[in-house]
Amino acid sequence: MKRMDSLFGGMSGLLDSLGDELFQNEYALAYFNSMDFGQLFTWTEGGGDAGDVFKLENQELEYIVYRFHNPSGNIAAAYAEIFGLRLAIRTAEGLIEHSKLGNPLLVLSAAILYGITNAIADMVKLAKEGSVELSKYIKVKLTYRDHLRLFLLMHSNNERKMSRMLALIRLNTGVNPDEKQTYASGNMRSSIKLWFLPGVVRSIGTVMGSADQVEDGRFFIERKADYSY
Repeated sequence: MKRMDSLFGGMSGLLDSLGDELFQNEYALAYFNSMDFGQLFTWTEGGGDAGDVFKLENQELEYIVYRFHNPSGNIAAAYAEIFGLRLAIRTAEGLIEHSKLGNPLLVLSAAILYGITNAIADMVKLAKEGSVELSKYIKVKLTYRDHLRLFLLMHSNNERKMSRMLALIRLNTGVNPDEKQTYASGNMRSSIKLWFLPGVVRSIGTVMGSADQVEDGRFFIERKADYSY
């Protein structure tokens, strides 16, 4: 029982920390700008203005992920990591596609060639069309920001990530977060379908002063949370 307590305690801690991580990541994606990947592709082909591509306000999300203080470093890191991800996925596909060649070295060589060719094509497609399928076998389209969402989770470092977000908030607003208080209030209403005895549940709600908790055969629960720091 002690070992089971330890196991489930560890699982609970993991889910709790992951929840905070996902909330921070989605906040960053909602409130900070990212590079226009198509604009970068246009610039590499000789068009567009480099100043627009490498402005800090156009790559805030990349700075949060990669923390380079020079703009080209963040852009290069994002491009390289996306290409590396596409190469890994496409090479895995290549191993499946060429598995019948027999010789392991021949299979590996063909898979690598397949991976490089298709990864380059994926980068062009991502720039021109705005999205690319996760793989040949998983038809889920990913945009540039979807890739950054994944990298935010992969580069998990809550304290440093939060410090970069606060630095950008201070830069954009001129407000020092250390000198300001924050207050948040949230309301949640959830429900479950009652399979039996809705009248009993309604009666309990009436006794407790919550007669409207049962509606159309569903039991509703309302909670409010307030937090400040």
